[in-house]
Amino acid sequence: MAVKLVFLSIFLFFALATSGQVPGNLSPAEKVYGLSRFWQEVNYNFVYFNKVDQAKWDSTYISLIEKVQKTENDYEYYRLMKQFCAILKDGHTNIEFPEHIQSKLLKTMFGEYQIFLENIEQKAIITHINSSKKDIIPPGSEIVAVNNLSVKEYLAQFVSPYISSSTTHILEDIAIINMLEGFEGEQYNLKIKKPDGVIIEIVVEHARCSETEIYPIKNSANNLLDFKWYNNRIAYVALNSFQDESINALFVNLLPELVRADALIIDLRNNGGGNGVMDWKSLNI
Repeated sequence: MAVKLVFLSIFLFFALATSGQVPGNLSPAEKVYGLSRFWQEVNYNFVYFNKVDQAKWDSTYISLIEKVQKTENDYEYYRLMKQFCAILKDGHTNIEFPEHIQSKLLKTMFGEYQIFLENIEQKAIITHINSSKKDIIPPGSEIVAVNNLSVKEYLAQFVSPYISSSTTHILEDIAIINMLEGFEGEQYNLKIKKPDGVIIEIVVEHARCSETEIYPIKNSANNLLDFKWYNNRIAYVALNSFQDESINALFVNLLPELVRADALIIDLRNNGGGNGVMDWKSLNI
């Protein structure tokens, strides 16, 4: 169940920065209608509604009727809706930002910096950065604080409550990857621990970055399947999507090579999912 609809609480400077960037297209009545329609659809159609704290679900709905009408722009409204949806704790029931909001959000670009984050052992690790800054912030560096809050505190207050997920590890992955998402002009005070243990502090501000060279080079996300050999006859296969049925033929064509391997690594880290029939066929040929 995916509902195209989507809280609140952000630093004051952020609210001021975003108020002029996100049009307030929705009327108070439309906001209440969207809230009520989502609440109703969940009541009738959510498969695991018997596992939901229904008293909390209903009381949150009632409290939001007034709150959504007071939101200053569509972004605040959809944030409230995202937090409401997160009560369901289901990764396949989501409220998404509409295009007029999503297109203005920046995740990795900070003018002279491009910063890519991943969750590694529950730490916000910088895995890639634009090449000109690799000596200032080497890949492997850890963001330990954001805006004078520990990463754990920052995520708990401003990121995790707006993510729908049924599993803790997926929630943590999404939260860290999207930890610095914001609008152009939004600033973050970052405390960063480099791989050698040196702590630095920098202030970054969301702006488009013109530098395209990323270090280390990011693998193309366009490849459905990647294959290579490691030493000692170890074969490596990355299945990067189960959305395109051609993944099955690519895997079958690779079988004559794979039977020569003494060991096999199957990498699904970049696989966002897709059709379950495809991955079942691919892995049971």
